[in-house]
Amino acid sequence: AQSTLSIGSGRQHRGASAELGLTTGVPIGGDLLGLGVAATLANRAHRQDEVGATASGWSDRSLTLSFEHRFDSHWRVDAQAQWATLLGGAAPALPSGGWQRQQRLMTFSLWRDL
Repeated sequence: AQSTLSIGSGRQHRGASAELGLTTGVPIGGDLLGLGVAATLANRAHRQDEVGATASGWSDRSLTLSFEHRFDSHWRVDAQAQWATLLGGAAPALPSGGWQRQQRLMTFSLWRDL
């Protein structure tokens, strides 16, 4: 289980949000395959400043798939794909280039442990 609490966000520093999630990992040989789900609950001030929504409530939900491979005792690589959906009134019509209801993110990182 995972959670994050943010207080004081937004232009007036009156925003608050809480992310709640579950993550699991499945070892496959020496590698690790992970799956996570999460959702964010926020007050009106946070949602107004972030996406223009006018009420408190659920802001988004996400699904994350991750993979980690260790090459040796110092080097590893991980990749992550995340699909997020803005909920309720959290995706108003904004000018081109603004928020979209569906968002996708992919990351790839090479790490060296010291």
